[in-house]
Amino acid sequence: MVLLIARLWQVQIEEHEIWAREAANLVRSASHVPYLRGSISDRQGTIFVEDSEASSIQFIYRDFRREHPLGQVAHARSALSNHSVSLEQAALHLEIWAFELVESTPVELDRFEAGEALSLAGFDLPAEAAPKARRRSRAGDLRFYIHGLLDLSRAEWRALLKRLKQAEARQLSWLQLAAEVQELSPTHKRALLARRFDTCLGRLEQLARELEVVGRDGGLSSSSSMSFRVLIEALERKRRGVEDAIAVDLFRRSTGFHPGRLDPNLLLSAIDLEWLAARVGWDLPRLDDWARETRRVWLSNWRSFHVPAALIRADLRSKAGVLPLEALVGELSALFARRPESERERHALFLAAADWRERGLPLAFSELDDLFEGVTLDSAAAGISVPSQDPRLRAGLDGSDAVPASLLPMEFAAQVAIGRLGAANLDWRGAEIKPWRPPADGVQAALRVQNLLVWRRGSQGSQGQPLQRPDYRDEEELLTWVAELWRAQFEARLRTALQGSLAGRGELDGAGPRELAAWRLKLARKRADYAIRDRSSRPEELHSSPGEAVVNLLIRFQSDYAGFSILPRTQRMKLALDAEGEAVARDLVGTVRHSSLAELIGQEGGRSSLASIMHQRVRSAADRVQVEALVAQIYLNDELHGTSGIEGLCDSALRGVHGFIEGIGLQERAEAERVSLYKQKIDGLDVQLTLDMDLQAAAQQVIEQPILPADETWRDEQWFENPVGAIVLATVEGEILAAASGPKRPHAADGVRDGERRFAYDRCFHRRRFQPMGSIFKPFVAAFALDRLGLSEESLFACAVRPEENSAGWGSVACGARWGHGGIGLQRALERSCNAYFAQVGELYGDKQTFMEMAHMFGFDRPTGVTDAWDGRGFHEDTRIPSFTNSRGFTARDLHLAGNGLQVLEATPVQVARAVAGLASGRLPAMRLVRAIGNQPVPASFEPLNLSPASLESVRRGMRAVVAVGSASGRGLAPDELGFELAGKTGSADTSPMSNSFRAQLNIPRGGSPEMRKHTWFMGFFPAARPRFVVVVYLHDIGVGASHSAVYVAGQFLKSPSVQALVREPAR
Repeated sequence: MVLLIARLWQVQIEEHEIWAREAANLVRSASHVPYLRGSISDRQGTIFVEDSEASSIQFIYRDFRREHPLGQVAHARSALSNHSVSLEQAALHLEIWAFELVESTPVELDRFEAGEALSLAGFDLPAEAAPKARRRSRAGDLRFYIHGLLDLSRAEWRALLKRLKQAEARQLSWLQLAAEVQELSPTHKRALLARRFDTCLGRLEQLARELEVVGRDGGLSSSSSMSFRVLIEALERKRRGVEDAIAVDLFRRSTGFHPGRLDPNLLLSAIDLEWLAARVGWDLPRLDDWARETRRVWLSNWRSFHVPAALIRADLRSKAGVLPLEALVGELSALFARRPESERERHALFLAAADWRERGLPLAFSELDDLFEGVTLDSAAAGISVPSQDPRLRAGLDGSDAVPASLLPMEFAAQVAIGRLGAANLDWRGAEIKPWRPPADGVQAALRVQNLLVWRRGSQGSQGQPLQRPDYRDEEELLTWVAELWRAQFEARLRTALQGSLAGRGELDGAGPRELAAWRLKLARKRADYAIRDRSSRPEELHSSPGEAVVNLLIRFQSDYAGFSILPRTQRMKLALDAEGEAVARDLVGTVRHSSLAELIGQEGGRSSLASIMHQRVRSAADRVQVEALVAQIYLNDELHGTSGIEGLCDSALRGVHGFIEGIGLQERAEAERVSLYKQKIDGLDVQLTLDMDLQAAAQQVIEQPILPADETWRDEQWFENPVGAIVLATVEGEILAAASGPKRPHAADGVRDGERRFAYDRCFHRRRFQPMGSIFKPFVAAFALDRLGLSEESLFACAVRPEENSAGWGSVACGARWGHGGIGLQRALERSCNAYFAQVGELYGDKQTFMEMAHMFGFDRPTGVTDAWDGRGFHEDTRIPSFTNSRGFTARDLHLAGNGLQVLEATPVQVARAVAGLASGRLPAMRLVRAIGNQPVPASFEPLNLSPASLESVRRGMRAVVAVGSASGRGLAPDELGFELAGKTGSADTSPMSNSFRAQLNIPRGGSPEMRKHTWFMGFFPAARPRFVVVVYLHDIGVGASHSAVYVAGQFLKSPSVQALVREPAR
């Protein structure tokens, strides 16, 4: 009774705060209800990506330890031996160890509790001093796990305990007693338990096999035994992680700071941690492992989270009006301040934004005076632990241009520079620092930091000019360097404080590890039960995407999988896959990411306000409105954000609004003032694209596997085997039906071509290299000149041999016909793609400005319109033409080249598609990838070309002739081969001289000697008489002209069943 009363006093008075909080959490809960992100589909409604229902395997170690035979045996064996026994060891000896336990007797356990020796079938334990060895606690654990292993109901266990009141019963084994209360023979009971133990391992082996099938790509072995071992190792890692977290929690409770802040050797030599090892059930090697792993994890978190978060907070505060240097010092100082113990305290600190000058000693130093039992450490003797304590720094941020040198622990920077303090001493090696490269010269680094901080204050340079913002990456690295120097000084001073000035005892190293003050150990012991329950009850994800078979297995045999559970969730699923399992239109559909650290930190104020309101027992109507607003604004950690393609472009539409639900207890429900909150989620809107799945797949297949006809004599077989390029198909109204790029995955470069096959990206809207259009630009040059510059169809220009070049051309531009075309007019010039003719048309333009006017009219210098209805975030187009943006005018040579689409002009395939749609229809469309948002269609929009119908028709006739009798004739594009009449234009744009190794890859007729590498193009519209569609083909870095390359790729695509079916569709 005395013991019972003492325990009641401990729970109700001393531990009231802990258990009251846990009790409240049992009856009150609040959670977000995540929305479903909108789907993305093609024009027919076929889904590209959508949020779909999925599952993950959650592992709760507390349930596994208490209810699964493997966990029970591992922990019972640990209690017996007084050191941690791994799950791997327990799995190897499960049945033997389990029966050793259940075949022991209550009397033997009583003797064990009293400190006497214990001898089981395969285990001998010598006598120990019971209090020091925690025999009473260990015996209690053993009784608990024996109860679990016997598989008794509560009523049966109560009957067994009642039976134990009879003296002779205590001589019977636990197994015999269990058989009695279940009215079974001991042999039968033993057989049932043996089957249970065998089944529990068999179920784990079955789970391992199923997970191995699901995760084979993730590196699991195809061997079931190996997979089982991998699974057990994963469970053991979860167990060690739980135990490590419990130990960290208890250490922090007793000392006030995180153990990871100390070097493991210092931690173990300075502080007696036997009490911690005993409470968690570790031996000394396990304690040593914990100290080193805790340090590694803490350093990793420091560099990957805490320091970046501090820099982000400093930026946010500076944007809110705080001087940048003030904000930086304040946030760096906060890294060494005591962590708030509760959400309410965290909210108060956030609102207060306490002045860093008012902070006292940093954490750990504020605890030194009474850290150890009977020992006083002089925290002041160690000196200034972090620069924010330096009076010079506290007085130095006075608005002057000078940055106080005390901001930087300069002695550390200098020591690094002279090699006295290497990277290893600062714990830099093996750290997950990204992006960060410590400068080799510490003094120079310090000076760079000082210059950076001057800029962050908004100061001006020596001549009164604003300082240029440093490179972002350099800024991040340098500020990380500052934080590391602060940490290094802090840890060095803490080491000095712990190793010296022990009152009356001399050096700590000679005295050995010291015991913590008794009141501190009492704090930890009071916390222990709650910490163990809390940490081990937190679900850990074991597998993020188990297959249906795994889910069914865990649900069907739930009783055999204690500790395992299925958590429903949503995941972004790519449903449209090609024959190789690749996502169709991957780059156009785009990617998503989870909330970034900057986004989450930027919303700390909102999160803190929400938590504060949720803790209020009485809420006003205004509070409810604020909760709804905050829930709608605050990002979840795993919330998806579009980053590229349509996912990025339409992110605001695809995202929804989270719901919110609060559960309260019966008592709170009875209180009229307390009403639970509920807000229904709003899913994101579905986005329908203009893309057609079948057309996109056909275009992708063609650009990945182009076919070179056997009868073609000018052959670049190397390109056709290793293609790089793009295909675009669109309506004349601007709807993009297909936009495929190749390669779709990176490939090794051959050392001869320009290496573009190493990169897989969207080439329809982007151009990484110079990308001139060549002769496909000629129809646009002609149409503008016919309408604005006095050119007529009857105008004849000379295409003759230039004596100085011994080949036909005009100026510095050679013609494809070596001996020339003679006097030539527009129609024949388009048919034969006469360079001399269009060089002279280029002269009609007269200057760069006129060419710029024409290019702007057809959209070559601007975005295509895809992003017009959006903010353009996440969707980028390459539109800049360098020759237009520099101040240099066009020379005569530039005019000749520009008239032929060479060197001074470039474009993307979608820009070309837009321009040819304008030629075909007489109006320039805004290109569209999005057809509808939700149920709202995205309307088409156009710009008038302001060119006469006669001028446009003249060019269209020429393009029809190109396919019928010109440079594209006889290449499989005739109406009887395609099923419709196509108007088009070929184009070849020289890019660089051809090397001998490049030329050796070509197979061309004797006497042919190509000199230039090139990009080749084909553009066209169809049906020619009443245009509905436009097509553009772009081939990158090829050795033969468009008539020997691009036309075949265009024909292969246009003959595909998908395009043929498109043409048969009735016109809208």
